[in-house]
Amino acid sequence: MKLLLLTAFIAAVAASPLAENSKWPWQVGQQYSYNVQTYGWTRFENSNNTGSGFTAQLIIRVKASGHLVAKLVSPSYGQFNQAFDINDDIPEFEVDEVDNLDQPIEIFVDGGRVLSLKVPSSLSTYNENLYKGIISALQVDLSTVGHVHSFPNSYDKETFQGLFKKIEADVTGECETLYTVSPSSAEVHRLLPSFAENDDVIEIAKSKNYGACNKQVGVAYGLPEGAVWEGITYDNEKKQIIEHSSQGRIIVGKKGSIYRSEVLSSVFVNPLLFGKQKAEVYSYVVLSLSSVEKVDDVEWKNAEELREVDSLLYADSEETFGTVELSVVNAQKVLQDITPLLQDPSNLSKADFLTKFNTLVRLIMSMNPEQVAQMTSSVDVAKDSNNVAKSNMWIIYRDAVAQAGSISAFKEIQKWILNKKIQGEEAAEVIGSLASSLTFLVKRNAVEFVDLAFNPVVTEQKYLNTSALLAVTKFVRRSKQNLVAVEKVIPYLSKELKKAVEAGDSHKAQVYIRSLGNLAIPEILEVFAPYLDGSIPTSKYLRIQIVISLKTLANLKDESVRAVLFSLLKNTAEPYEVRVAAALNIFLSSPDFEMMQLMALMTQYDPSTQVRGVLATSIGFAANLKDPRFAELAKTAQSVLKFVANEKFGYRYSGDSIIDEYTNNEEIAHFRELSFIGSVNNGLPIYQRNALRLRGTGLSEESWFTLSVSDVQRLFDFLKDYLFVNNKSKGELKFSAKDVAEKLNIKRDTVKPIEAAYFIDNLNQQRLFTFSESEFAALFEQFEVAAAKLMTGIDTQFTKIVVDKQVTVVFPIASGVPFVFTYNEPIVLNLQVKANSKLAYSLNVDLKF
Repeated sequence: MKLLLLTAFIAAVAASPLAENSKWPWQVGQQYSYNVQTYGWTRFENSNNTGSGFTAQLIIRVKASGHLVAKLVSPSYGQFNQAFDINDDIPEFEVDEVDNLDQPIEIFVDGGRVLSLKVPSSLSTYNENLYKGIISALQVDLSTVGHVHSFPNSYDKETFQGLFKKIEADVTGECETLYTVSPSSAEVHRLLPSFAENDDVIEIAKSKNYGACNKQVGVAYGLPEGAVWEGITYDNEKKQIIEHSSQGRIIVGKKGSIYRSEVLSSVFVNPLLFGKQKAEVYSYVVLSLSSVEKVDDVEWKNAEELREVDSLLYADSEETFGTVELSVVNAQKVLQDITPLLQDPSNLSKADFLTKFNTLVRLIMSMNPEQVAQMTSSVDVAKDSNNVAKSNMWIIYRDAVAQAGSISAFKEIQKWILNKKIQGEEAAEVIGSLASSLTFLVKRNAVEFVDLAFNPVVTEQKYLNTSALLAVTKFVRRSKQNLVAVEKVIPYLSKELKKAVEAGDSHKAQVYIRSLGNLAIPEILEVFAPYLDGSIPTSKYLRIQIVISLKTLANLKDESVRAVLFSLLKNTAEPYEVRVAAALNIFLSSPDFEMMQLMALMTQYDPSTQVRGVLATSIGFAANLKDPRFAELAKTAQSVLKFVANEKFGYRYSGDSIIDEYTNNEEIAHFRELSFIGSVNNGLPIYQRNALRLRGTGLSEESWFTLSVSDVQRLFDFLKDYLFVNNKSKGELKFSAKDVAEKLNIKRDTVKPIEAAYFIDNLNQQRLFTFSESEFAALFEQFEVAAAKLMTGIDTQFTKIVVDKQVTVVFPIASGVPFVFTYNEPIVLNLQVKANSKLAYSLNVDLKF
């Protein structure tokens, strides 16, 4: 009896795929013929489904154990634009035959798991991915290879029932895949071919988790932090922009033969970030076994040269971004077509200028370095032309290269700057765009960008030097190249900051402070520590700027910066301005309950009215936030409201008003912030920060600006003296103020120099302008020169094209074709000024979105 049971057990295991029988499900010497259909379509609300379909017969020959040969017979392709539901049959549509798919490929397997391929060297990448999509649908691996051991696998080898998870690679990625194995139902038997009616079949369901992948073959450029496109998010701090799922069903005999396989990829594009129109994209692959027979004696003719393909993973394709031939000639044609349109700004929208500009950007994106250089040579003649039409051609091309974001475009801009083809403000505007437009967030690009920003050609040019440092530190942060930041950027900025402080150069010090803050990693705290603790003496104004610069790191809810800020806030020996600056950033760092409670209690006893004011207003506004992203902050603030003093604070005191307009996921809502540090001698603040954040863009993506001044009243006194005293004719004054003071032996109080700054982060650019007394004077002199030109007559224009939002998400779906999501918001700014000596003037400002 024991022997009988043991024999039965061995027989069951031997019949089971999990015995790792390398012949299952492909039997040596057999030829399997499948009817193949793949479809892909896009569906918008209240519109037809637009897509395409591919049909063929797939013949697979099993040459040896683990070695298959396959080819497609009678492939055809067509497109459709029809209305149907996801559960409906796809209506018939016209198809045409497809060429260059008749050569066989080799498939190497271990049981039901695909290991690698060999394909003809002449096979295009597009067709390689097509094959991978079809073969992925036939992959069924019931072995223990790649099991996710943290999952409670419950698969029973003997009954062919249960669940298990494994890491499995197919055309869409190497990701966690949930297998559900169960006996077949009566409905399933109706799908079987007639020759399989008596076979014992099982049904296998597969579901992929794209949030848990060893190898993710998709890419995303330009998405704001917190936007999720892979996997599903359950975090209030994040928003789902794209939801991608893949469900498969395979009907297979216990002893072999995959009778039917179908896979459905579903992609839902959520308008949380941009726009309101929802979109759905589907990819459906189905294979049905039509016959199984012995391999005949006629050998297939193989390609002369084969190339090895090491997995089923999607291969990058040059056809990802469409079928338009990408060439210099086409780019030149588009550029020539749109240049005349700038002559009549009122018709830019009608002429579809921005759409054509996007086309130009895409063409430049596709070019290699030699092609971009060739394109530049063809436009060079227009750069310094006095002819407005020709100069507009250069402007459009320059801005298109800046927005392209490719490595080739980046290298071309490097040449422009180092060869001084563009300089000063023009170069500053171009390099400022690179921080957001440069798409490949890799170490090599970060290092090259750093080398460019630190090059003497850049550091010695006004405006360009500041913008370059802001741009490169923003890019290093975006690309998460912390090693580059620690090894190359921080040492340089730290050394230069110390030199600037010792030399009393407020302008340079502010630039280095803001650039260090831009990196938003804890290591910058070590650089700032000696200035904050007084080890290195510096002005109160610069200490305030250091604390303000920690905003970006605070946005990341970093615990170390939260501790530093709280320490500054609690220190009553610190100037109130420094403490208020710390308070403003603490609320961005999501303080815990203990911190929030202490801050609430400080509204009752802190000696500084300015500090009490900012804490009371911050807690009050935080408690009223409604967006789920701020749920934790709002809950914590609400829990301490009872400790907040009822004191009323006037407009002269520091405050922080944070307001959201969250309604629901169907409406665009905004988050606004108005923060300021009050002044002791004037009703206007010494620091003001305004921010606007779109609902879907995450806590650290926003449009914002700041204004800072060391002493408001001192600034007004200086402006009054400069404009109304110093400009009076010397003949009107017998003695100057200086002469009177000397004759009367009046001792003048030591007046600290004015320090001021304006920072803006908008339209994907960061700009910082600092001011001292001499710079204010120079600015007014420039105004005087401009006014003089207006008196004598002027005819000029300024044109700038920027892309505010530029998002691209690409990943493969079941049929082996790429899903491509692109979104951009190009803006053309066109300013025209005409004036004559009779003071008649016209001012036209055009903003086109």
